[in-house]
Amino acid sequence: MSKITVDTIEPSTGTTVTLGGSGDTLSVPSGVTLNVASGGTITNSGSMSGFGKVLQVVQAVKTDSFSSSSTSYVDVTGLSASITPSSTSNKILSIITLMVTSGSSGQERRLNYNLSRDSTMIFESIWRLYDYNGANGVTGSISSPITYLDSPSSTSALTYKIQVKKVTGAGNAEVNITSPSTSSIILMEIEG
Repeated sequence: MSKITVDTIEPSTGTTVTLGGSGDTLSVPSGVTLNVASGGTITNSGSMSGFGKVLQVVQAVKTDSFSSSSTSYVDVTGLSASITPSSTSNKILSIITLMVTSGSSGQERRLNYNLSRDSTMIFESIWRLYDYNGANGVTGSISSPITYLDSPSSTSALTYKIQVKKVTGAGNAEVNITSPSTSSIILMEIEG
């Protein structure tokens, strides 16, 4: 195997340097860093892998209100989105804005919520707030964001959805109750 050791490679004419020919593979050994200086760019006129690029984006937006008195998880209507990964090595980044309702005039408001992929819960949390507006007796909505990177290892259509349930002894599980309120779910397929 031949080896060339240089500090700089520049084209003899023009501004383009070609590395290898059609069908060749250029390998970058482990531990090597490719450094693109400030102002430099990497362009892609063919296919590129391993760079974590966003392959597709889907979104669902919910503007109507939702309320549930169930102490078991129920789907929040209109707050789900489906995506089909192109490779089992790719990941799905979920970005959710969930407008939940505060308590009013001494009322405690709690709810459990989760992000599910089809029938599998992949993220769960509880939201709790007490007497958001004090003695004013006014109910308000507060954004409870969720960001989650999922590795579904699938190329089938997947549905990501938000589910909520009421906590016993607290008010109903409510989303988008105060108008205007908007909740949304954004799914991004990230190349693995």
